Amino acid sequence: MSFATRELRSKKGKAYRQAYKCKKLVKHYYIYFHDHVLGGPCYLKISSYLPFPCEFYFNGHNVIKQHLEEKGIDYRVKDNAFTWVEDPGALKQIAQSLTGRQVKGRIDYWMRRFFKFDKGTYSTRSKYLQHDWYMGQTEVCTNMIFKSARFCTNLFERLLDKFSRIGLPDSLSQIFSKRAVRQTKSTQRLYANNACVKHWFRGNSIKMYNKEGYFLRMETTINNPKALGLKKPILYLQAYMWYCIGCNDRFANCCAHVDLTSIAEDEPDRFTQPVLVTYAKKVPAVDCRKRRQMELLKELITPKYCAYGFRTS
Repeated sequence: MSFATRELRSKKGKAYRQAYKCKKLVKHYYIYFHDHVLGGPCYLKISSYLPFPCEFYFNGHNVIKQHLEEKGIDYRVKDNAFTWVEDPGALKQIAQSLTGRQVKGRIDYWMRRFFKFDKGTYSTRSKYLQHDWYMGQTEVCTNMIFKSARFCTNLFERLLDKFSRIGLPDSLSQIFSKRAVRQTKSTQRLYANNACVKHWFRGNSIKMYNKEGYFLRMETTINNPKALGLKKPILYLQAYMWYCIGCNDRFANCCAHVDLTSIAEDEPDRFTQPVLVTYAKKVPAVDCRKRRQMELLKELITPKYCAYGFRTS
């Protein structure tokens, strides 16, 4: 649906133009560029008809990668996921520092550059013709990375069985922290020979799939923010991020109730048995009730202690 104008005449014979709604062939211009603040490729879609709706896209992963490189922090990426970062705290800080005001500033910069009208010898735009920007679709993911691809695959197979009940409206209302309605459903699909569990809630969704074989991705997608109590203006971008992270965390908590003994045979038993150092000395098994031992475990599972193989000199 667009608008056009037609010339009419008043009773006194004075000519004037009137705008009216109509359907007509129009053009959409897609402009691809690299933004030095948002990083990576972005695109701006400008429509050539009234009221000139526009669309802007960027990927938050590119923002994080660019800031990590500027700070000299090493990282590894597989597809569009960070599998290792030298300083995980810096990654978290960068992700939380991105605001809607920063994004809007970059959009306004590119709109001033490309959204103009041809005047023959020059291009211009009225200062009164401005756009308000709203979120169309927002996706926030959480990756659970495993050292063992076998363990990750077996765990996901057990989760597929479990999620046949997580898709019930009562469970979805807990994950999204909103009351359930009729527009809730769950499906299991197959993408590139990989199963994907996806649940819908009032036009919004959350899904989980085994990505690259050794990490599980949970991803919340918001298409209907009003149903979740969120506001659409882009200035509320961080509110979307925190809401999606909360959904992913609650979704992960549902995964925590899987019996590990059914995933890898005898694997959990190793952590409950003492370790024999010498014939006369044993190291007791880990006691999760002791705070000092738990703090030590948290430190040992950080990426800087991960071993990715050995090489002879």
